[in-house]
Amino acid sequence: MANCYTPADLEQAGVDWVEIKCRKSPRAGRYRVQTLIERYGRACEDWIEQISADCPKRAETRDWYNRCGANCPTLVDVFSPRGRFYQQRQSR
Repeated sequence: MANCYTPADLEQAGVDWVEIKCRKSPRAGRYRVQTLIERYGRACEDWIEQISADCPKRAETRDWYNRCGANCPTLVDVFSPRGRFYQQRQSR
């Protein structure tokens, strides 16, 4: 998978908590990065999919536009060009 961030990347960036939200339903939750590492391992690239595996909208394959839209807004806040981790790496 390209452009995937692992729990180890989050830990290295100094992130303690991540938020997972679904764009298609009201489901949302916060997870400690340390808990993600313990549950899914440091190198897991599909941890968002694993967290959202029980979403009822994930199984709705007939309605493609209404499928689960789980994402992690924390990744944008941290790793985007304006995010804190990106800026720290650029200043080195």
